[in-house]
Amino acid sequence: MAADEAYQTILTSLNAQRLAGEKGMEGGIAQAAFKDRSAEAAAQYYQRKAETILNGYQVMEDTIMATYGTEIQPALDAINQSLTDSLNEIFENPNISEPQDFVNQFNTAIDEALNSVNLSPGAKGGLGMLLEGMAPTEKQLSDLTAQIQQAGQEIPKTLRDAMSGIETIGAAAGEKEDLWSIIGKQITNSPERALVLEAVQQQTGQIPDAAISAVEERYDDAEAAARGFLEAMRVQFNEGLNVTVPVNIQTVMKSEQGLTAMKRMAPRKEEGHAEGGIFDTPHIAWFAEDGPEAAIPLDGSRHAAELWKEAGQLLGLYRNNNYGAYSRAMSGAQAASSPGSGRAVSFPAYSPVINLYGNAGRQEVEEAEQASFDRFKEWLLKFEEDRNRMRF
Repeated sequence: MAADEAYQTILTSLNAQRLAGEKGMEGGIAQAAFKDRSAEAAAQYYQRKAETILNGYQVMEDTIMATYGTEIQPALDAINQSLTDSLNEIFENPNISEPQDFVNQFNTAIDEALNSVNLSPGAKGGLGMLLEGMAPTEKQLSDLTAQIQQAGQEIPKTLRDAMSGIETIGAAAGEKEDLWSIIGKQITNSPERALVLEAVQQQTGQIPDAAISAVEERYDDAEAAARGFLEAMRVQFNEGLNVTVPVNIQTVMKSEQGLTAMKRMAPRKEEGHAEGGIFDTPHIAWFAEDGPEAAIPLDGSRHAAELWKEAGQLLGLYRNNNYGAYSRAMSGAQAASSPGSGRAVSFPAYSPVINLYGNAGRQEVEEAEQASFDRFKEWLLKFEEDRNRMRF
């Protein structure tokens, strides 16, 4: 495939640059740069592969949804809402604590979700065509997901959304595995519920892999946490190793054993940027994980400049009537380098001339100065936008 060949060409080129860098040759790159650029190339490659796989299926989906979408889409929404309501009732009911009771309630929730679907014969036929047509696409997407995970890359949002959409269509068509997968993904929104589901599975073995996999993909130690919780509860009550342990949200949150297990249920944490930085490689990361943060695109746009201004105000470094730092930065930037170009860039200096006549007081001077600087800012932003368009 063209995408595969292009990707291999990029990797070969990057590797050559890395080797050149190790030898101190011109055009070489450091190991860190090689790693970042390789990761960026891989992310773009997997994104293109996902889009290529989805293109053919998307045509069929669009055609069928154009005809039956007014029936099918509400049915898909009803499936998700029905499962959400049922799971809330199950986990919030303190009287449900026996593992087998949970299994029975989950099965009832699935039946109720399927009963919430009310489609005409034509819409059912269209849904069946989608289900049949998406089978090879789902297999390709699953294989690509495994490939991405094996490579240690983040799964593209396009791919995640597509898999969720296919699962919902399968669920509306009555596919139990897809319904269990939706249950698992909804439960992962709560670590307490995820721990309970793991504990139920370990005591009954009746929770399908589709649900358990969703939990264990989100919580690395979910299985071990549930096992430790059950063992601790059996020791607490001097019960044998094979004795069933009643478990629910209340047990987890109010027992020492449950609180200990919950410490192991932290979701897989992505990279964070609490200390700030400048990034040019696509990646998934935590944002505002340690307090407020600002995300400002480095594209020279008016929007970026306004975000920069707002961030400066929040930091106490910029005020509407205090252009000192701004002005000095602009007027003193004549030797500054344009990002990525290595060339010096000249910026216009702010040096206002204000003519006042009559008995002008301090307030009039300040107002004139502020108005002058506001006009300068508007002109400067337009100047920067025009300069960036010419650059690209």
